Amino acid sequence: MISPCDIESLFERQMKAWPEAAQRIRDLAEKVERREVGPYIVQWNPARAVSTLAKVDKTSLEKRPCFLCRENRPAVQEGISILDGRWEVLINPFPILERHLTIVCTQHTPQRLSRQDFDDMLEISRALPEFIVFYNGARCGASAPDHKHLQAGLAEALPQQLYDDSEKVWEEIKALPIPEGREEADFNLLMQNGRARLISRSQHRPQCYHDGTCLVSPGALDMAGLIITPREEDFRALTEEKIRSILSECGTPEISVGIMEAEKIEADETAGGFTLHGVTIGKDFHWQRRQDQSFHGRLRILENKESGKEVAVNDISIEDYLHSVISSEMSGTSDLEFLKAHAVISRSWAMRMMVARQLPQSESPAAESNNVSRHIRIYDSSAHTLFDVCADDHCQRYQGVGGVNETVERAIRETRGEVLYSQEGELCDTRFSKCCGGRTERFSTCWQDKDYSYLQPVSCPYCDTHDKQLLRQVLNDYDQETVQFHDWQVRYTQDELSRIAEEKLHLGLGQILDLLPLERGESGRIRLLRVVGTERTVDVGKELEIRKMFSPTHLLSSNFEVQREGTDFILTGHGWGHGVGLCQIGAAVMAAEGHDYRSILAHYYPTSHLKQNYGK
Repeated sequence: MISPCDIESLFERQMKAWPEAAQRIRDLAEKVERREVGPYIVQWNPARAVSTLAKVDKTSLEKRPCFLCRENRPAVQEGISILDGRWEVLINPFPILERHLTIVCTQHTPQRLSRQDFDDMLEISRALPEFIVFYNGARCGASAPDHKHLQAGLAEALPQQLYDDSEKVWEEIKALPIPEGREEADFNLLMQNGRARLISRSQHRPQCYHDGTCLVSPGALDMAGLIITPREEDFRALTEEKIRSILSECGTPEISVGIMEAEKIEADETAGGFTLHGVTIGKDFHWQRRQDQSFHGRLRILENKESGKEVAVNDISIEDYLHSVISSEMSGTSDLEFLKAHAVISRSWAMRMMVARQLPQSESPAAESNNVSRHIRIYDSSAHTLFDVCADDHCQRYQGVGGVNETVERAIRETRGEVLYSQEGELCDTRFSKCCGGRTERFSTCWQDKDYSYLQPVSCPYCDTHDKQLLRQVLNDYDQETVQFHDWQVRYTQDELSRIAEEKLHLGLGQILDLLPLERGESGRIRLLRVVGTERTVDVGKELEIRKMFSPTHLLSSNFEVQREGTDFILTGHGWGHGVGLCQIGAAVMAAEGHDYRSILAHYYPTSHLKQNYGK
């Protein structure tokens, strides 16, 4: 098998014998410019225009001789035969990476990866552990789709990669759908030292390539974060947002997740990812605690200029993101159809956050009238400026890969790219809560004063369950500490309630005398509550602010009635969470009763429809 020493000898000989290639190899090291753009690296490489602008339609291929066949290659180009003569290793005369190789099949056969080819890639990657070995599908960056070939080069120039077990990746390749009239699914494949990364593709080139505004034609390296631009104007103009748009258009969208903030982030690199120490989960809720968590993808440490603290941000493909979300929001032992329903809504919500962020959280100005003021606060997910979504209950739980299992992977794989769209053609804002308490709620009860046709109240006769086995499947370990969630009750003395309210909201109420619900949603959740105190009276809203006001952490929901016994306040409530959209426990019961994920989604998001955004 070939060795790093063989590669060095080959380059030494070719640098002496092939002046044109030698110059371009020197230019890569001395003249080719690079710059970091967020998590990406952009390379301005004019010599790559020959590949970027290559015409790969059938007519163009038939008109030109195959430049990878031995008889058509430059006479000076030398090769090394490997793997029983199936492949020949050549230097790439138009390099992107240091020690860039083209590994050519010795038979003129179309670009299509067999199991033998896959195994050969693995063997090459193990023989050259410092190299990245990669495959561009026929419509995924291959400039010679008529002749099977691989490429390789030193991996140090690439952003950190997420690699996986090779056998699992091969199974994923086999599961990819093959477009009509084609013989292979569209994908890129990267390997390093026996580990593999699959990148499925939705199209060959982005619209900006076709209209000439940005000549980026993504292959495996581009999809892995090394963006190649043959034009200087593109190199100077590319922004993180534009790169993400290009890669999302051509493949699987990538999301940035803010995991934690601290004076000093403690992190360890792991195989294909990293581990963070002391991550706070359930912030301000009754299950708050700290964990060490492991993640896939890239880690960036940013500075929050307002707090002066470090922020850990994880850049990862949205499908890999979902593996952690699904196993964090509920147990990976849940019913497959429930997990598939949750995969769709978690994907839909995340993509909506990426492309159409909600209005910033705001607090309405107090309007004084007859000693009554209004304190309205809306908590939403668009307050983040350094990343798309956070990793806690404020957005979607994202607590590492520890709970991922085969069922979670299958749920995500079998719904790959599926999202919910509204009647108006927009990605749905697919909210969900733990337990609606018998009826779901309108969006406007909890957030901005607007509503969506797919977030209307629906009856939920499913979530009032005491099936401990089912609940163990749905609820993670710390969620199981909450025993009463459909119907619950808390009791406070007047002093306790007044103290908690002042500590949480600092409204100067004095002693609380009465709680008067002024507006309720259809589920019974209070959206506006008059709090009468000895010092002042305040109308408080919306749903989450009310829950924060009357608990050291949060009340389970704002769907409660108020009773008085002497000076004590008794709050008797229903449900766990805001109640908008999918009811997780209700959906789990529906799945256990035999409903598939499509009918679960249709129940909780009426008028919405499934759409395949990418992947099939």
